[in-house]
Amino acid sequence: MKKTLITLFALGSVFLSTAHGQNRVFSMVTGHGFEDIYNFGFGMRIGKNLDLARSFALYGGAIGVYHQGKTQNRDTADENTVVETTDNISFAGGEVGLKLRLQMLTINPSVLLAWARINQDIPLYDKVQNLVGKRDENSTEFFAGPGLQIGVPFGNMTISGEIRRHLVKKHETWALYSALTFRF
Repeated sequence: MKKTLITLFALGSVFLSTAHGQNRVFSMVTGHGFEDIYNFGFGMRIGKNLDLARSFALYGGAIGVYHQGKTQNRDTADENTVVETTDNISFAGGEVGLKLRLQMLTINPSVLLAWARINQDIPLYDKVQNLVGKRDENSTEFFAGPGLQIGVPFGNMTISGEIRRHLVKKHETWALYSALTFRF
């Protein structure tokens, strides 16, 4: 997670230092995924719009989001010890899409191609099915996520809502995000 945030910060610094016009974007993102491994999440997005017409542009960028997931306390066999298990997911990747500018709205259909880091604590049981501990299981998986973002621009900012389908094997879900976007 730290490496992901450091990488996005470094890319964002380089990206913003070369900004001109209002085609580059930086967003702060929060959201919620509808599976326990997701739950509340936060992150950032950087990107660039390539204007093709007054009301139409291509979009390309990067996004990284950390989802808090779910933590559970489970009693062990002796009931004097509690095992805390946490399952969560984070992802970072590239995003491509279209940007349609209407009167007071922007509509952005896009596809996310990303690497997800899945962290799970697996409960361990003895021969008679008593909980005795946990085992950390981490995996990395490539996935796609089609989405639709609708925003309302205010000067150099846009406030938007987004619905996205995360097609992560075994953890496929819908997610809703909101974003505050700055254009440079």
